[in-house]
Amino acid sequence: MFINQILKKKLMAQQQYPNGISINDIPSNQCIPDHKILVIPHGIGSSNVNHLKHIPNINFANNIDPIYTSNDQSFESVVKTIVELRPSLVIAGSRGTELVSRLITVNSEQRFMLLGGVHLDGVMNGENKILLVHGTEDPNEKIEIVRGLTFNNKSRVKLVEVPSKSHDLSFDNKETIMDLINYSLSM
Repeated sequence: MFINQILKKKLMAQQQYPNGISINDIPSNQCIPDHKILVIPHGIGSSNVNHLKHIPNINFANNIDPIYTSNDQSFESVVKTIVELRPSLVIAGSRGTELVSRLITVNSEQRFMLLGGVHLDGVMNGENKILLVHGTEDPNEKIEIVRGLTFNNKSRVKLVEVPSKSHDLSFDNKETIMDLINYSLSM
């Protein structure tokens, strides 16, 4: 099974898929609608966390172990927070994708925004709306593979490409994050 996944990714990377929208083409809208947003902070970058702290209606998931691969306690904490908060959007980063792939099996209605997500095969198994924000130079999940996954799930997954960025998607200003949140909520 593992070898089949590697072969599938290699084949996907060799095929040509349409590019996602460039981050430079995201409409600017500096007003966050009255939506509750949950952030899984580990893996999205400290500058992004600092930006998000200054945006209204942002809530951070608590009791999350920074090393939460297969961590049932962190997963249960996020599920409990989602049930209580009922967010319109969950934002996660690289490491948060593991929790998101588990959340998808529990809640098909939840909307996600993933910044530099990894192991994206797991998040493609649901019916959720997902905005993938991905660096074109990311070595962890090659952009060609992310384009292929997006194309194969285009009815519910959108891709925003960040030119010349690698895996670290730390943004210089909170306006970029706000624009991405608005774009995700409009999907």
